[in-house]
Amino acid sequence: MVELSYMGNSDNSIVMRFPREHLLFALDFIPVNSYAFRDVPDPYIPDWIESLEREAIDFDVLVPGRRPLGTKASVTMFRGYLQDLRGEVMRRALQRRIAADGDGATVRVR
Repeated sequence: MVELSYMGNSDNSIVMRFPREHLLFALDFIPVNSYAFRDVPDPYIPDWIESLEREAIDFDVLVPGRRPLGTKASVTMFRGYLQDLRGEVMRRALQRRIAADGDGATVRVR
């Protein structure tokens, strides 16, 4: 049996859980021992963080697709990274240390 769950942080964030095998397949959604995409093109970061708080999902092994296998600890670590990153960007934005390019879609921290 396989369960599909929409995680809600972008238009294509669906994970597959195999309950009997205790596997969670999350392609390009939860990196293991690495960072997310360089430009993070479509997810809404607060929703991404919220979706990572669903640790009640029962699994032992995280299968991220192209990276090494992970565990629930991998999810916790990545969620902490996103929270720290968002917090620092927000802190600097409030201090007016961020310069956006012409269309405002890209942010560079000085």
